[in-house]
Amino acid sequence: MEINKYMNEMREEFRNKFGLEFLSLGDGCAVAEYKVRPVDLNPLGFIYGGVAYNLADIVAGVAFFSTGSYGPTVEGSMKYYSGSDNTSKLRLEGNVIRKGNSIAFIEVDVKDDMGKLIQKASFTYFNTLGLKASSFQMD
Repeated sequence: MEINKYMNEMREEFRNKFGLEFLSLGDGCAVAEYKVRPVDLNPLGFIYGGVAYNLADIVAGVAFFSTGSYGPTVEGSMKYYSGSDNTSKLRLEGNVIRKGNSIAFIEVDVKDDMGKLIQKASFTYFNTLGLKASSFQMD
């Protein structure tokens, strides 16, 4: 499935289920915005780390798909550079750093509403494109 068809089918789900609004897509790049809701905040007023991680994984997956590949997340990590309090929205910018035949590396910058980098995520994705269905069967 090509990226424009995929995004047309998924845009409503990304918006309604996850609250993500994709602003731009390119070859190996995806940019999305997320409006922070009160339910996203911990008792200290910071965005729960798991919320930001989930959003970054989605943006990384869309960036990966935009290269003509698809597959699951193999590994992911998030570095928290600055507090996420006092921000009304997040901007997530995903870029495919390197893509091989079976593995790809994607980074996602998470910025606050002032454009300050507050978190950086790194993901490894497995490219299932071209694998035979029998490759997934277990004996």
